[in-house]
Amino acid sequence: MKKINVLLIGWVLSAISCQPSALPTTTSPLGEQFVLGWHQTVHLKDTGLSLTFAEVVEDSRCPQQVECVWEGQVVIKLKLQASNNPPQEIELTLRAGHPESAVQTVGEYTIELLNVHPYPQKFETTIKPSRYRAVLVVSELSSY
Repeated sequence: MKKINVLLIGWVLSAISCQPSALPTTTSPLGEQFVLGWHQTVHLKDTGLSLTFAEVVEDSRCPQQVECVWEGQVVIKLKLQASNNPPQEIELTLRAGHPESAVQTVGEYTIELLNVHPYPQKFETTIKPSRYRAVLVVSELSSY
């Protein structure tokens, strides 16, 4: 019985140690680019607004050194929390020729997706979600 308990404890500890460590919460000023890792949160200075990189919804970008009929797109989901408002989710899409799909206006702020890393390298190679990084910028609308 003692041996089983020791094995069980060892198994639990090894399972815990295999979990990806969460990236630290970060802070960024308005109007400056920042990099947000998968499941990482950024607080935007003096705004009461925070963003979390919730999910990669789609990554159909054509891998480098592969000839594709369509270059594809990458779609990410962000979770927004603004002061005392309920959280909301938005999707931003990077797709050549469609810059409008990479920008959303939420209240008095514009959120723009500039890039998503890493870029696919090989055909049929899946990128682990924890490796994704989104390059974003949040700006205040000038009309407010």
